[in-house]
Amino acid sequence: MITRSGSGIISSGQSVALKMKSTPGPDMILKPYVDLKMAVRPLINLRPGETPQTVMGWYATADDYFRRAELYMAQQEAHAEGRTAEPPEINERLEALLPVIRGEVMVHAHSHYPSEIMMVLRLARKYGFSDRLALAHAEEAFPLIDLLSGTNIVPVIGPMMIVKYYNDPEPINLLEEFLDAGITASIQTDMSNQHFKDFREYGAFLARHGLTDQQALEVMTINGAKAMMLEDRVGSIEIGKDADLVLLDGHFLDLTAARGLSGYS
Repeated sequence: MITRSGSGIISSGQSVALKMKSTPGPDMILKPYVDLKMAVRPLINLRPGETPQTVMGWYATADDYFRRAELYMAQQEAHAEGRTAEPPEINERLEALLPVIRGEVMVHAHSHYPSEIMMVLRLARKYGFSDRLALAHAEEAFPLIDLLSGTNIVPVIGPMMIVKYYNDPEPINLLEEFLDAGITASIQTDMSNQHFKDFREYGAFLARHGLTDQQALEVMTINGAKAMMLEDRVGSIEIGKDADLVLLDGHFLDLTAARGLSGYS
């Protein structure tokens, strides 16, 4: 499970990956900084008079943050190499961006509409994290399927029930369209206690509306792990990975199947 801050403006905070073991404690932490939560949220309807008011304003503000983070990192490197006498003053907001620039963590970007997604892609290309980008929600990404195909960008759809209308009388199963185009896509609940328990229901719904059982399993497991750069640890049953197993007394998409045994490594 990933615990994130809410969708603030620009950089919303650092996310942590947890394993929901029975005993709370440090052993629950799978990765303390798994991704940077960002959000494309123009404030025109939320906080009139504050910046940024538009999507273009959001991009300009985000671009300025990353530009300053690159300069901040260069100043740190100059001091470490002995080229400057004093290190730069610690800036915690810019510190959070450095692992993104260095390629160590993902960016999880809250974005709904094509215009918002395009702004995120432009920022990602400029600062080198387009291969470490997850698009949160992305329920209006249907027009961008051809653009996303062939990239490592991971749309993480939800918590809406996956099927979305886009100026068309027929419902579109976004995940089916993404997977058919070769895009690695996943799903999210977007909540902890309420929707967290409904995760298998999401998979069953997807299988009912176009996905194969294997595809439904992958969007619930390995594709989600890829959205967090954790596929080397979790997401599938393979030699060398964590042995996190759940045994059911029926098909995993049968919601009447009961859990018989759980095991964690």
